[in-house]
Amino acid sequence: MKQTHKEDSQIASIPELEEAETLANDLKQILIRFEQELVNGDAREDVEKLELWVESYLKGLRAAQMISTDGAEMMHKIRDQLKLALEERQRLEDDGGNPPPNTEQEAQLEEFTRAIKRIERLTPTVEQSFQYPLREEEKN
Repeated sequence: MKQTHKEDSQIASIPELEEAETLANDLKQILIRFEQELVNGDAREDVEKLELWVESYLKGLRAAQMISTDGAEMMHKIRDQLKLALEERQRLEDDGGNPPPNTEQEAQLEEFTRAIKRIERLTPTVEQSFQYPLREEEKN
């Protein structure tokens, strides 16, 4: 989904994201610029480990930011699409347009039903857990 500039300004920010990005960049620069100085002792290895950890942390923060922006809406949309598919299947079956489901089709329908139920259970948590308040500059 492509976002416009206006939509970008409405994305909730995770305060730690900018700080973690800055730290990751700083650590990369240190590893490049001060390679010789870091050779002594375990400093280089420790900086590399920290840089990898920060990169992993950043991935999690970015995922949380994406979920906070689009997660609940996407979950509602997917749930509605799955429900519509199940209803259509049931309607065709009731109208005689489809033969009764075989074992494999029944298993597929059950998978859809389980996914819908899980989405419905998880959506409130996503809505509550990933709603970050907009910063003042993002509100305008």
